Amino acid sequence: MVVFLLFSNLAGIWEKSNCQCASFDVLSIFTPYFTLSTMNISMLSTQGNQSELCINCKNTYRDLNSLYSDMEKNNTMCIDIEDAINVTRKRWSKTFNCSFHNEENVPIIAVSSFMLFLPIIFYLSTICKNAGQLSFPYMYVWA
Repeated sequence: MVVFLLFSNLAGIWEKSNCQCASFDVLSIFTPYFTLSTMNISMLSTQGNQSELCINCKNTYRDLNSLYSDMEKNNTMCIDIEDAINVTRKRWSKTFNCSFHNEENVPIIAVSSFMLFLPIIFYLSTICKNAGQLSFPYMYVWA
């Protein structure tokens, strides 16, 4: 019973992580690329000038992200590829300090900033409008 539960749990993890998409033929083809990619990134991280790296590799990094997004939408991504892209993104932002602003976020940030300052603008405008009218009408109602 315990062995069956353990096997079914491991089979569930295998299916959820989409490992069945990996065959030995595909792994033997892509393993050298993953190895070279890891070696290349580790060698680049030891170099001093990171700004040139950010500029030179910007298009390649964006292409890699778009490929990852397409694979994610199609559910054709194995957990190893997802782990590799997560490590790449972490190195890109933390180690290399390369961050490019996404143009799609500009309207969201603008609207959020406007909504954040809207109550402040409202209260300041009511204070300025009523600055000369500092009367207490509630006192006259109760008197």
